[in-house]
Amino acid sequence: MQKYNPLKPTDSQSQGDSQEDRNTFLSNCKWEDDVWTLSPTNAVEETKPCKLNWAFRVSKDELFTATKHQGLLEKSKKLLYLAQTRSILNGMPQKSKSVSQLFDYLRALLIWMLENDIPSFDFLDDQLVLKFRSYISKRTINNGRNIKQITVQKYLSIISYLLNFKTELDIKISPPQSAAYFTSMEREFWPYTPNEIALPLIERSKLLIKSAPAVTLAGLKIYSDEMLIEQKSGTPRKQALSKASKKLSAANLHIQQPRAFRIRSAKDLSKLINSLYTACFVLISYLTGARVSEILTLKDNCLRRVSNGDGLELTVIAGRIFKQEAEYYGRPHEWVAPPLTQKAIEVLILLSEKHRLQTARNDLWLRSKNIGSAEWEHTCRTPIEISTRDRLRGALLSYSDWLDLPKINGRKWRLSTHQGRKTFARFAALRDRSSLFALSQQLGHRERAITDFSYSGQDYDLSSEIDSIIVEQSITAWEHLLETPLLGGRAGDEIIAKRPSFQGASMKQEITTYARILVDAGLTLGVCDWGYCIYRKEFSSCKGSNFGPSPLRREPSTCASCKNFALTKEHTPYWEYQIIKSLEILEQPDIPLQTARLARARIEEASELIQKIKITDDMDQEDD
Repeated sequence: MQKYNPLKPTDSQSQGDSQEDRNTFLSNCKWEDDVWTLSPTNAVEETKPCKLNWAFRVSKDELFTATKHQGLLEKSKKLLYLAQTRSILNGMPQKSKSVSQLFDYLRALLIWMLENDIPSFDFLDDQLVLKFRSYISKRTINNGRNIKQITVQKYLSIISYLLNFKTELDIKISPPQSAAYFTSMEREFWPYTPNEIALPLIERSKLLIKSAPAVTLAGLKIYSDEMLIEQKSGTPRKQALSKASKKLSAANLHIQQPRAFRIRSAKDLSKLINSLYTACFVLISYLTGARVSEILTLKDNCLRRVSNGDGLELTVIAGRIFKQEAEYYGRPHEWVAPPLTQKAIEVLILLSEKHRLQTARNDLWLRSKNIGSAEWEHTCRTPIEISTRDRLRGALLSYSDWLDLPKINGRKWRLSTHQGRKTFARFAALRDRSSLFALSQQLGHRERAITDFSYSGQDYDLSSEIDSIIVEQSITAWEHLLETPLLGGRAGDEIIAKRPSFQGASMKQEITTYARILVDAGLTLGVCDWGYCIYRKEFSSCKGSNFGPSPLRREPSTCASCKNFALTKEHTPYWEYQIIKSLEILEQPDIPLQTARLARARIEEASELIQKIKITDDMDQEDD
C-alpha cells in the first residue's frame, strides 16, 4: 500500500483539486464509494484505519446517498477533503482520526438540515446556526445528562470549516454573528487535574513503581511457570488457575505502599500489573506533558543521554509526535525526562519483556487484546497489540479507585488521558510565565502561540493565577533586594546606591509597602535560579520585548553581563555549581579548544559574581 504524504505540496491546494488528488488520501477505495477508508497518518491508524460511511440514514426511508442529495453529498465530501489538507487552526494537514471526528459533526449537521428541509449549506445563517446549536446542546449521554459545552463547541467547528472553505465549495453561507462562537466565559477547555488530586496521584504512583516491580515480577514467574506445568500435564484451565493461585498465595507476595495489597490469586496479580502500567503512564504524562498517542508508541530504547550544548548531559525520552503531524510515523521528538519518569520507563521495559519477545517487537505498551490473567501465561494465546486510548481511560478510572484518591466536593474526580498533559503545562506556566517557549518545545507544539492559546492564554483562571503569582513573587523579591546588604550584578550595584534607608520598629512594614509601590509602578521582577531580572527593555542584553525578557535568549551568561541583573547570597550556590561543572569539563582529556574557552569563561564569570558578594559580606562583618 502506498503511503500518503499530505505534507507534500499538491497543485490542488492552490489550483483546485483533481480526481487524482482527491483519491490520494483514500486507501483501497474511490471518491465515488459510499464507504471511505482514509489512508493512515500514524502507526495506530495502520492497524485501525478510519472509515467514513456516507450511506447514513437521514429519514426513516432515505439514505444520504440518495440521488436527490447528490449535490449536498459532493460538497460534503469535498469539505472533508479540504479540511484534511489544511486545518483551520494552523493550516497544517490533519490526522485521519481528526477527519473522522469532523465527519461525525458534519453528519449531525446534515441530518438536522434535512429534517428541517434545509437543502443546501447556502441557507445557513445566524438564526439557523443558533437553532442547530440549541439542537446539539439538548443531546444526552448514557447517564441522561446533557452533553458538555466543550462537545457543543466541537460540533459547531464544522460551521467554521464551511466558512473557511466557502470559496472552494462555491457556497454562499453567511458568517454567523454570534451563534457559532463562544465568549471567553462560555468557552470550555480540556480539564487539568486539581492539586488535591494530582499531588496524591503522582506521589502514590511514585510509591507503587518503587515497591511493586520486584513483587510483581516474582508473581509473574510463579504464575507462568505453574500454568505451563499444568498445561503440559493436561490439567483443565479452571483447575490450573486454582493451583497457580494457591502457589501465589503461599509465596506471601505483598506491598505496603501506596496501600497494603497481597497477591492471593491470578486475578490479584493481573490487577497489580494493570495498576503498575497505569502508574507508569501517570508518571510519564504528568511529568513530561507527552500526548497519549506519543506515550503509547514509545520503544524499549527510548531513554537516551544527550548534551545540552554546554557540556552538561541530561536524560531524554526519544519518541515521535503525532498531533497535527500527517507524516506516516510522525516526526522525531525528545522530552526531558526527570528521574521518576526514567524509573517508570524502566518498569515498563521489565513488564513488557515477555510480550516483546513473543511478538519480536520493541513497543513498550504491548498488551493482550483480551483482558485477564491469561495474558501473563508463558505464551499469550490471545492477540497482542498496542494499548488503546480507551483502554487507558478505563484503567485510569479503576486506578483512581484502587488508590482511593480524595474526592472533590464529595464527588469522585474522573481522570482522563489528556489531563496529565494539561496539568504539566499548567504547573510549568504557573512557575514561570517566561518559560512558555521551553514549554512549547517540550510539548512538541509547532508554534508558541498554540501553547499560549490552548494551555494558558485563554484560560482566565490560570491567567489570573499566573499574574497574581508573578506579582507576589515580585513583591517578595523586592523585599529581599531592599533589605539584604549583599547584592551582586550590575543592577545590584545600582540598587545599593539608590535604595532608601529603612530603620526603626516599622522597618519590615515600610519595606513591604515600598516593594508594592515598585511593583505597582511596573517594576516586576523576573525570578530565576541564578538571580533577579529588574527588566528594562533599553538595557536588556537578551533583546527582550516591551513585555519582558526574551525566553529564547534568557540564560545565565547573558544575564550576568546585563544591567538588569542582580543576585543575592542565596543565589551563590548556583554559580558555585557552575564552577564545579566547568572544572570537570576542563579535566576531561582531548576536549575541543572552543569548549575549553567556554568553560574558562564560565568560571571567570561565576567567580567574579561570587567574589563581589563575598567582598560585600566581609565589609559588612567588619562594620559589625
